[in-house]
Amino acid sequence: MSTLLEEILEFIGDLWNTGNWWARAAIVSVFVPPLVALLFAFRGLNPVATAVALTPLLALIFVPLAMIDPFVIVAVAGVLGLHPTVAAVRQWLARWIPLYIGSVLAYGVYLFFVPIGNNPVLVLPLVGAVGAAAFLKLGGAPRPAVRFFGWVAFAITIAFFFTGGREAKAKVEAAEPVAAVESARGPEFTVNTGEEEVTTIVGPGTFHRIQANKDWIALSRLPDGSYREYRMRAGASSWKGGTPEGLLRVRGVENGTTLRFERVP
Repeated sequence: MSTLLEEILEFIGDLWNTGNWWARAAIVSVFVPPLVALLFAFRGLNPVATAVALTPLLALIFVPLAMIDPFVIVAVAGVLGLHPTVAAVRQWLARWIPLYIGSVLAYGVYLFFVPIGNNPVLVLPLVGAVGAAAFLKLGGAPRPAVRFFGWVAFAITIAFFFTGGREAKAKVEAAEPVAAVESARGPEFTVNTGEEEVTTIVGPGTFHRIQANKDWIALSRLPDGSYREYRMRAGASSWKGGTPEGLLRVRGVENGTTLRFERVP
């Protein structure tokens, strides 16, 4: 398999070194879009990922233009062990271009239907399994070995559908200690002059009634991580939560400031 990979890399290197613009455009269009498509799929933008994944078909336009240069013919024929003629190279292309088109289409369909963004970590073993199956097949390895890696790729594909919600799970796990803090401290908090304290959980959809015996300052966390101060008066007030969710921070203006929060359903 390593020998086959070396031959492929040598083939790409020789094509690039011919200095032919169309050959280089074909190489870039083959290898760059699949990686970019993968990044879109990580973000859950499957239709965009599929559209980008299909752009390597542009290489089919660049290949005939590249073959006008005789140096490209010689480079391709030399690496593949063919006669340095246009006819021999065209015969080789006629064999491999359908495989290339099928691979590109299959890749685009895969990115459209499979939610790889659910667990991007599995992409690495997936690429390894697919690559192993492909190289073993091209290298003439025994069929059971090829099938084994094919089944591994299939199992990883199924796993993408059942490992979803990792981000949501992480948010829940991160919120559990916060909820524990709120439960342990209760709805009443006391702060002194200049002291800051985290109080109750606020976020989208939350609403609290607040009773304070003295003036106090609310510190609302913004999406960029900074805080905005709100001067709150003694007596009754309220707080409507927003994004992002988290513990509301308060700062005392006078010693012995007592705050009592009551969440309204």
